[in-house]
Amino acid sequence: MDPNMTISFTDHSWELFYGVIEEDAFQNNEAEAIYQALEKKLHYIPFGDYLKRFVFRAAGLEGNFSDVPDEEYQQIIVDSFRENGVPASFGPSTVRISMQVKNWLRQRTVRRSAVLQLGFGLRMTQEEVNEFLIKAIHEQELNESDPFELLCAFCYRRGCRYSQLERLYEAMLRPPQDRGEITDPDEKEVLARCDALSSCPGVSEMEETAGKVYRELYREAQELIAGMYETTGYFAGCRAEDITESDLEHVLSSAIPTDRHGNLVPAARSNLGSEFAERRITRQHVHSLLHGKVKITRYDILTLLFFLWSQKNEYADRPKRRFISYIDTANELLSQCRFGEIYVANPYESFLLMCLLTEVPLSTYADIWEMAHRSAGRDPS
Repeated sequence: MDPNMTISFTDHSWELFYGVIEEDAFQNNEAEAIYQALEKKLHYIPFGDYLKRFVFRAAGLEGNFSDVPDEEYQQIIVDSFRENGVPASFGPSTVRISMQVKNWLRQRTVRRSAVLQLGFGLRMTQEEVNEFLIKAIHEQELNESDPFELLCAFCYRRGCRYSQLERLYEAMLRPPQDRGEITDPDEKEVLARCDALSSCPGVSEMEETAGKVYRELYREAQELIAGMYETTGYFAGCRAEDITESDLEHVLSSAIPTDRHGNLVPAARSNLGSEFAERRITRQHVHSLLHGKVKITRYDILTLLFFLWSQKNEYADRPKRRFISYIDTANELLSQCRFGEIYVANPYESFLLMCLLTEVPLSTYADIWEMAHRSAGRDPS
């Protein structure tokens, strides 16, 4: 990370963003300017830096957060975990807390459970835990349709210690009639909610909402592609229901090389890196999303929405209005799905926003993918 980076990742990222789109190079060759920015300026912020920034603020440290030695952050976190009686993980583990913290400070990403653990170890609020989930590991906020996360959220809101979570979790595992030690009305209520959730397992409310949003966007994309095909003459009479996941892949990922079997080459075969390239549209991924085999992410929603906005005729000569309209709509949909809002510190989201400010967003999007794979110089077969 740039040692001069401001502690506000968002402010710094907007500065980089506008620095790119206001350059002369952007006006002369939009795709090349965006590609160069992605390759040299815009980088994913590792989880460890989010954790350091939080500790830097919470401990009232001075100077630049990236200049503080990892050992100092490690000691602060370990001391906090021990003071609050929080173990290294929720389940049985032989890993020492000092080693666990050392790993967290160095990792690019972590499991969701690690964020929940840190919530208790560092005495975070519910809002702080949600910010970590959304911005640091790019997932949804606390899922109160899940009994365990419901208990965690309840404890974060009340500022409970880890021992109280353990007590409530142990009580949740017992039949209601065997919870005589639970006398607090609020604790009784949250355990009753856990019982109701446990008795009716299935897709959570958050997942249902994300699925509904994605399917609606997919239906719009089908209608749009059917209209695009209709203009060719060869596909005369094509209807929305005729459009398949393969058609969506063809339109959005046409510039990405394929192997001899017709599949897009592995994400790692790109100069932008696998973390970026995993956001691509593939027919297999779309099929899994539509059939509930994998969870919908913020990137699935943002990419499909980008495709729709890239083709809106009312913004054909008004890229700034298209850009603003996209952000407004994206923020609304992401918030509905509990993904937070557009986060420009994420390079992929910056990529989509920059493309929307070009004259032909979809062509620019395709050109950049082509550059990423061509520059990698690998044989797709």
